[in-house]
Amino acid sequence: MDETNQRIPATEPNEPNLFDYLKVLFRHRRTMAIVIVSALVITLIYTLLTPKIYQSTATLLPPMGQKDLGGFGGMDISKVSQFAGISTPATTTDVFMSMLKSRTLLDAVINKFDLMAVYQTKSRERAEKRLQGDTRISLSKQKVISISVDAPSPQLAADMANYYVDYLDELNRTVNITSAKRNRLFIEQRLNETRTNLVKLEDLMQGFQTKHKTVSIEEQAKSAIEAAAVLQARLTADEVQLQVLQSYLSPNNPDIIKLQLEIRELSRQLKKMEYGANSVAKEYQDEGVPPVFNNNPLNPAFVKMPGLGLDLARLTREVKVQETLYTLLVSQYEQAKIQEARDTPTVQVLDKAVAPERKIKPSLRGNLMLAFFASALFSIFLAFFLEYLKNLKKG
Repeated sequence: MDETNQRIPATEPNEPNLFDYLKVLFRHRRTMAIVIVSALVITLIYTLLTPKIYQSTATLLPPMGQKDLGGFGGMDISKVSQFAGISTPATTTDVFMSMLKSRTLLDAVINKFDLMAVYQTKSRERAEKRLQGDTRISLSKQKVISISVDAPSPQLAADMANYYVDYLDELNRTVNITSAKRNRLFIEQRLNETRTNLVKLEDLMQGFQTKHKTVSIEEQAKSAIEAAAVLQARLTADEVQLQVLQSYLSPNNPDIIKLQLEIRELSRQLKKMEYGANSVAKEYQDEGVPPVFNNNPLNPAFVKMPGLGLDLARLTREVKVQETLYTLLVSQYEQAKIQEARDTPTVQVLDKAVAPERKIKPSLRGNLMLAFFASALFSIFLAFFLEYLKNLKKG
């Protein structure tokens, strides 16, 4: 009898399907339930024991317009900036945002509410970092500033947010008053110098008229002298204002650019009246601006006047310059004194912060949902891991 070798095919294990996975989970259902319930209980206890945090928000309106810093032109600053190719300066809103985020304001809030004791720390640096984390300062598209503060109690959160606003106003007024005082002292000094110069020039002119037996000059030259005096006074007043602005603004500021352009144009007009139109025609041509003026025989240049008449014209002009400048400086001086004495609020509050009724954290519902899903995933992994260990022992 022939023996026939027959190959018996090896039986391959069946691939696990969804039903097999469900059976594994069912066999370890007790373990999974213990893991999930334990996680929920621990999360519940932790949430109930965690200190409640409340948030309160105050909002500020954007500053309504900017104060004119001086100068006599009506030139649009934005057009000057665009023409000169310079960047737009920081607005008052930008300054407010910087002040709100400054260490000066943080320290003021910490000292006001004794936050080092609230935060239970002896390090001021840690208290500052904690306060920074508890404070959110944002700016909307409408330029409305929002100040949100987190604190352990509703009233403390509201008081801290409102104090941010109050101290911002106090700090801004202090800066403005300091700047106004500096401006007032500078203008006061120039005013005293102008008063002294005016007295000297009046005495000099009186002596000149007495010596040369001259009383007045002809009407045609007098009108030209008065016009030149007004231009010179405006030029000097602009130079005073430029020195004031340069003491606290950067050279690229549009207000600086505006005054520099105005001073340059006034200087050209004075040069034209002194030496004639041809003296400034080349300057306009170099800048690509065609000259639109000719020498006017009715208003001759000062250099074409007779010798004695020229001396008297120049002396008369200097007196007129000092008189006009004195009038302008008196006006600026009064404005500076008013600005220095001003004690009105500089921050416009849209909504004051109020004590919130509900806490923002911890969230019981959110924490429980997170704990449930996290523990469920962990329990599924644990069930399959235990099943793997069981099969490993059997094999």
